[in-house]
Amino acid sequence: MALEFKDKWLEQFYEDDKRHRLIPVSIENALFRKLEILDAAQAESDLRVPPGNRFE
Repeated sequence: MALEFKDKWLEQFYEDDKRHRLIPVSIENALFRKLEILDAAQAESDLRVPPGNRFE
C-alpha cells in the first residue's frame, strides 16, 4: 500500500529517518516496524497477520 501521511513530521520520520519530539524514543523502533508493515501490505487482508496487529 502506498502510505499517505497526514503529518509531515511522521512522513519525515519514516522516509528520512528524522527524529521528532512527538515520537517517544521508547517506541521509535516499534513505530518504524509498524509503518514498514503498512507500506509492504498489498491488501487489507495482509494486515490481519500476525493476529497481534488487532486489525479491525
